[in-house]
Amino acid sequence: MKKLSAKEIVFCLLIIFGIMISSFFASMAFESRIFFPIVAASSILLFAFGIILIRIAKQEKGKLKKALLLTSISAISPFVFTLFHNFFYGLNITFKNVSFLFEILGVVSFLIAIFVAPITFIIGAVCSIMHFRREPKK
Repeated sequence: MKKLSAKEIVFCLLIIFGIMISSFFASMAFESRIFFPIVAASSILLFAFGIILIRIAKQEKGKLKKALLLTSISAISPFVFTLFHNFFYGLNITFKNVSFLFEILGVVSFLIAIFVAPITFIIGAVCSIMHFRREPKK
């Protein structure tokens, strides 16, 4: 049995927490709010493991590096763009004379957090898995 490296362990944890969060939002569980503390903790762990994987991916070379960076950046993107969305929403309320600009920025941030980041996470995860399988055995 092959021993997993640090990058493979962090990658697997990233995938596990990504699946947990996705399954929560894909199900009707968000209506009950019972599981919200679990989802909040999973989101923080997803963000943390995404940052760790960025640091690990910087040491890689080639296409694996690109795939790991895509996966890790798209894992931290929902958290960051949700903060941007809330920030622009607050600016929209505060500054009425340029509210149209802040409303557009808030909507774009929301769309990136909800649609773009999960799709790129899946693409990066699949590409990373393909490159892990092609990696020479040590």
